[in-house]
Formats: sequence, C-alpha cells, structure tokens
Amino acid sequence: MLLDQPGVDKWNAWLQLVGVAANVEKSGPVIIDPNVRVQSAIDGHGFVLGNRLLQPEMESHKLIEPFGIKLEGYGYYLVFSESAVKKKAFKAFHQWIVQEASHWRLDQRQETKKR
Repeated sequence: MLLDQPGVDKWNAWLQLVGVAANVEKSGPVIIDPNVRVQSAIDGHGFVLGNRLLQPEMESHKLIEPFGIKLEGYGYYLVFSESAVKKKAFKAFHQWIVQEASHWRLDQRQETKKR
C-alpha cells in the first residue's frame, strides 16, 4: 500500500468498506506528494487510493480499478498498474482483499436476513 501523509489516511475507511478490520497494520512507503504516489503505482510499486482525476490513467490502462468499490464522499478507488498483477505480493493482496470482501458481503446478507 502506498500511504498518504500521516493523519490523512483513507485506507482505514476503504478497508472498512470492504469488510476488513480498520486496525489492520498497513505497511508501505508514506508518499506525501500525490503525483509521486500515483506515479509509484503506475511504475508497479504498490496500490493507491485515487479519485476521478486518475480517469485518464485508467482509460489508458496505466492504472486499473479491479474491484469497483468506491469510498463515497471521497471518490477514492483502489488502482494499480497492470504490471503489478504479475507480482507475488499483488496476487497475495488481491486474494486476501477479495476473500475479506466476500466474507463481509456474506455477513451483511446474514445481518439483513435477521432484521
């Protein structure tokens, strides 16, 4: 994960949205400059939470949005370069986040049925 500046971290909110405990320890470089952070993702160095200003990078496939999960009110998307898909760390993260999201959706359905 490519992190925002300390204290302005939206990862907790995004992880909570997909059903992952917000207190998950996040590791990765803190890159304050958003342009450098986005370029780092394009270069395959990690994942960023981005917004619709990254639309040109997504349309040109420099970054992709694999989950379609948006952090409402912020416009953040989880995006990364297609070259990242080939990395073991990406595959592990992808498998983990998809599994966590599916557990969360199942829990949400069960909660809805109880009501």
